[in-house]
Amino acid sequence: MRFRLPVAPMFLLGMSLAVFPAFAQDAGVSTVDGRLLEILKSRGVITTDEYTELKKLEADLRVSADLERNVDAKIEEMVARAVQDAPKTSYKPGAGFTFATADKNFSMTVGARVMIRFTYDAYDGDTVTPSGSEPGADRTDFGVSRARIYFKGTAFDPKLKYSVQFDAAGDQARPASGTSFGGVSFSNSGTTNANRLAELKDAFVDYQISDDKSFNVKAGQYKIQYSREAITAAFDMEFVDRSVIFPWFGPSRSPGVSLWGQMGGEKGDAFEWTVGAFNGPNINGAAYLEGENVANDDSGLLYNARAVWNPMGAVPYSQADLRSEEERGKFLLAVGTNAFYHVDDNRRADGDSFDDASFGIDVTSMWSGWFFTGEAHWRSDAQRNATTGTPAVVVSNDDVDISGYTAQLSYTVVPQKFNIGVRYSAVDFDGTNATTNVNGTASREYLIVAGWYMNGHSQKLLADFGRVENHFTTSSSDTDEWRLRAQFILSF
Repeated sequence: MRFRLPVAPMFLLGMSLAVFPAFAQDAGVSTVDGRLLEILKSRGVITTDEYTELKKLEADLRVSADLERNVDAKIEEMVARAVQDAPKTSYKPGAGFTFATADKNFSMTVGARVMIRFTYDAYDGDTVTPSGSEPGADRTDFGVSRARIYFKGTAFDPKLKYSVQFDAAGDQARPASGTSFGGVSFSNSGTTNANRLAELKDAFVDYQISDDKSFNVKAGQYKIQYSREAITAAFDMEFVDRSVIFPWFGPSRSPGVSLWGQMGGEKGDAFEWTVGAFNGPNINGAAYLEGENVANDDSGLLYNARAVWNPMGAVPYSQADLRSEEERGKFLLAVGTNAFYHVDDNRRADGDSFDDASFGIDVTSMWSGWFFTGEAHWRSDAQRNATTGTPAVVVSNDDVDISGYTAQLSYTVVPQKFNIGVRYSAVDFDGTNATTNVNGTASREYLIVAGWYMNGHSQKLLADFGRVENHFTTSSSDTDEWRLRAQFILSF
């Protein structure tokens, strides 16, 4: 005889399982389904056998439902973990695209910067142009002055940072002695625009030793921390390029190692310090064969130190007050001092040297759209002794003392958009050397600038105009001119 369950109990059981699944409990605990079956049994609607079979069916259905819920929960957990552990991608205008693991141990920011420039030089009538054409000839030039690609981030530990930057626009080549480009032969110290090569700018690692940023160690090739103008990236300036003092007081990049830190104040940035040792500078009057991408050409090193006081908090290494209307009401001030000493014997058997030392101060402030920055530097260059006559007599050459100063003031007329400014710079010499052979003023510039900022320093159009005077070995090499420059910058 086939066993058939009553229709009404089955219908009620099905409805209860469908309507009340959330009330499922462990075995032995009364449930809505179990209570309903007990009522049906007690009222004689179902028999004891039917009650037993329905209870078994209820248990089987409940196990199946629990299993399904557990599987769904496990899948959701796995998906959530995969999403959480997946590398994160982000972008900040002007600061590149960043890829980072969830634990932040590994990250890489990739970006590029392009600088397109137009220059018009109106030389004075008695000036011989740098290209060697007739006196007083004007010159018009388009160029890509900088085209940078950079990679930076962290590796293995958020405290271990790295940075690599290339300039695809290249720099002047420094060919070996006797090397010929286009039929022209150059000496060891020669440079030429005839051959421009893509070059490595930065390649360093930076490890944060302390829990905060008060103590760090940095090694590789990067900017020597001397002169705020030299440290500030060319892409973050409000004029088309750095002032005329930069070639004489901007040691720029060199392989080396340094210790640095930030400390004090509400955000731990009231004081900055750095000390380091490097191969040497790449500046006028110093050894031309040292600097970035070049091995040390003597047995000495350049030693450098810099300290900055930020009483109201850190002042960014960028120019113009481009802060929002809410932020630019805060007054910021940075007072810095720096020095370097370069031991430069050029591996001479007689021990004669080109040792040079420099000391400088800088002040930068911004408030309510106004921006000011100024620097003053003093540098002494030892000159190699000369030998003359028969028998040979050593003639001692005097050191060349160089002083330089620059000051610029600007105002952001339209907050974060339109900026105007002025700059005055000068370099003076006391003594002579083979590079300058001049006493008195070597360079001066008087410039005005206007800048339109579409996206801060990341996308901007600049134009500056003014008088530039450069006096070199002989008067025929002077390049006194009125100069107009326009430049578009794109950083992403």
